Amino acid sequence: MVKQNFLTKMLLLCALIVGSVSSVWAVDTYKKVTSSDEIAAGKKYVLVCESKDLAMMVYSSGTYCASVSVTISNNIVTAVTDINVLSLEATTDGWYIKQEDGKYLYSTGAKNLKADATNKTKCTISTDFQIVMGTSGTLQYNASSPRFCPYTSNQTAAYLYVKEEASPLASISLSGTYQTVFHQGDVFTHDGVVVTATYENSNTADVTNSASFSSPDMTTTGNKTVTVSYTENNVTKTATYNITVNAPATLTSITLSGDYATVFTQFETFNHDGLTVTANYDDNTSKNVTNVATYSDPDMTTAGTKTVTVTYTEKNVTKEATYEITVNEYVQPTEITLTLNNSFFGTSFNGADAKGSGSHSGVTDGVTVNFISGGDKNNFYINNSEIRAYSGNELEFTAPNGYYLRKIVFTKGSNWAMNSEDSGTLDAQTWIAESNTTNVSFVFSGRTDMTTVVVTLGKPANVSINAACTDGTKYYGTYSNNMAFVVPSDLTVSAISVSAGKLIVTNYETGDIVEANTGVMISATSAGNKTLILTPEEGVEVSGNMLKASGDDGISADQMTGGDKYYRLTMHNGETLGFWWGAENGAAFALAANKAYLAVPAAQASAIGFEFDDETTGIVNVNRETITNNQYYTLDGRRVAEPTKGLYIVNGRKVIVK
Repeated sequence: MVKQNFLTKMLLLCALIVGSVSSVWAVDTYKKVTSSDEIAAGKKYVLVCESKDLAMMVYSSGTYCASVSVTISNNIVTAVTDINVLSLEATTDGWYIKQEDGKYLYSTGAKNLKADATNKTKCTISTDFQIVMGTSGTLQYNASSPRFCPYTSNQTAAYLYVKEEASPLASISLSGTYQTVFHQGDVFTHDGVVVTATYENSNTADVTNSASFSSPDMTTTGNKTVTVSYTENNVTKTATYNITVNAPATLTSITLSGDYATVFTQFETFNHDGLTVTANYDDNTSKNVTNVATYSDPDMTTAGTKTVTVTYTEKNVTKEATYEITVNEYVQPTEITLTLNNSFFGTSFNGADAKGSGSHSGVTDGVTVNFISGGDKNNFYINNSEIRAYSGNELEFTAPNGYYLRKIVFTKGSNWAMNSEDSGTLDAQTWIAESNTTNVSFVFSGRTDMTTVVVTLGKPANVSINAACTDGTKYYGTYSNNMAFVVPSDLTVSAISVSAGKLIVTNYETGDIVEANTGVMISATSAGNKTLILTPEEGVEVSGNMLKASGDDGISADQMTGGDKYYRLTMHNGETLGFWWGAENGAAFALAANKAYLAVPAAQASAIGFEFDDETTGIVNVNRETITNNQYYTLDGRRVAEPTKGLYIVNGRKVIVK
């Protein structure tokens, strides 16, 4: 009887000990209110701003609020510390917000709520359980001063989470995809095992990173048991799973599977994401060796079909498998739209926080933009909709290799105060390149808001002028391209026609854009290589121009068209500059790429050539103007009722219509 009493006492003592241990359970949690039954007087709540990176703002006993970082999973808020938990008090007069210390919240205006022992802020609960502040509007987050405020505007709302009683750990369970078959001598791994803790109130949590795994003996074969343990507040729960360790096997092959990329673009970074490499053995087993296999690096700088070799070595046995990828040629776009926001720059800044934060870069289609703010610069903003720059900030554009910045068009925001070191005050939205440069630095004054920038790229092209083709003062050649190009300041670019047995020379102005596939004559005060900027922009066509393009691939005699006689720019008998027959009797002839030939109709083609002399009719710096109520004639004498852009004769004057 004494022994029985002693045993009973010991059992009671154990029960007390267990009870005392069990009283310390998991941390308090807050579950999102999803039923009207959960809204009641006496319950504890917190306010959570779910759309502000899970930052939770609650009211302290002072004027302002405390900021708490929380984690939300399955509508459960955890890791809540140092806050005053709120409650809702129901009376016959309605609902009131109250703090844990017994103080009520009341509104003193549109900007904040204060705590007070007697004054009350009446509120209602909407159908989606969002706090609504009576006539003051919705309780919302004020981004400029971190607190929830009764705003009537459509900003981020606060949602209720109800405080749950702490609950003890009840069990753990295992899930996931993980390896259960190994070979003798392998390193054991539990990668892929997911450990889930379940509490007595049915809440669950992923505790994989806090769980511990036993280490099975991998030196012997057979079935092994892996024990998984998790302890929380002195309560430990376990779960097990089995693995099989087979005798050593010989690697026989590797196989490739999965959903992985096989088509890339030139200069893109190669990756084998999604590829699964499986090692196969002579005992009909296999295992995933994706992370320990090696992969060849295909040449991504050239287009074509490439072979990727995958290699895996185990116990001095190496096996390979291959697959092919296609690398498509990269075609550089020449008009690129950039959205200058935090996605482009990969960062966000707000006001004073941005001061002295250095350079932030983004790249789209090869165009790089740096937003620069040094330690002596003023504030700026980068958010999800725009950039906002102030005095001292810099915006620097850089073109891809081999290209020039041709034009930059800005979309103005509500404020526009920008100037450029290169261009002077930029009152307009468009900046035009004035030099063959690959980058330009902008300096802002005042405040400028912008989002979209459209960059047009120009590509440089070399033009060679032969020293032997000269009139003694200048040097001459011909040119054409399948893209339009900008007339540079160091070249004279001319359209050529023939009228009354004389050459008519019409000069473009510097900065004009010559239409694509247009033959022109070029001249300069020095021979050698010159540079043009090719552009996708629309060019100017000179009506009546008889120069024809040879094309980017050159032209053969049977492809030459456009006239009855064909002339080449050359020195006749090595002495006289002009356009002369390129073949016997003015027949067609072959011509190299990116050149031009003169195609003359039979009525004007009686001569073997047209030389540059005093009889040449030259037109230099013709005024562009619109003339109405007059008769238009082409250079060969045809009357035109509705002229398009080009060169015409009006009232005895030569004019260009754009």
